[in-house]
Formats: sequence, structure tokens, C-alpha cells
Amino acid sequence: MPEISILSKQLKIYPNPFIGYTTIRYSVDMPSEVQLNIYNSGGQLIEMAHFSHNTPGNYKYVWDATKIDKSLVAAGTYFCTIETKNTKGIYKMTDKMILIN
Repeated sequence: MPEISILSKQLKIYPNPFIGYTTIRYSVDMPSEVQLNIYNSGGQLIEMAHFSHNTPGNYKYVWDATKIDKSLVAAGTYFCTIETKNTKGIYKMTDKMILIN
């Protein structure tokens, strides 16, 4: 199994718990394809985004507590999963978010 660098394991969500929106920050240490998915506590896909990062660095995604169809989600627990794919392999990171009203 390939080694995961410390930089590629960083996933930070702030504020958390949040009202209205939260910022998801992550880092990649080499050019990578990134898939960001947000799931509700029942495992249903709520939001998704795909990025191609050509340079290493820090990146962010602001989630406005809406679904793919842009309707608002209810207060509750959500899970953010980021999957990075590069020449070293595929890595997945998950963190919990709590939306309060």
C-alpha cells in the first residue's frame, strides 16, 4: 500500500457545528483529481463536486447547506468524504459536520 503524506491527509471543516455554510479545507501534495461528496446520516449523497488540481497546495470548498438540486438540507449530521487520485494511488478522508438552525 502506498504511503500517504501528512499533507494529503489534512481535512479541516470550519466552523463545525455550523449555521448556513461551512468551509471544507484540504491539501494535496501533488497533482490530483479530487472528488468531494457530502452524505446525510442515512448515507444518501447530498452534494458532490469534482476538481482537477494541477499543482500541490491548499484548497477549499464552501458548502452552503444545499443539496445537488440547490434545495436546503435540514439540520443534522452530515459526512464529508474527499477522495484524491494521483500517481501514488487513491486516498479517502472523511469527517463529520453538524448543521444547526
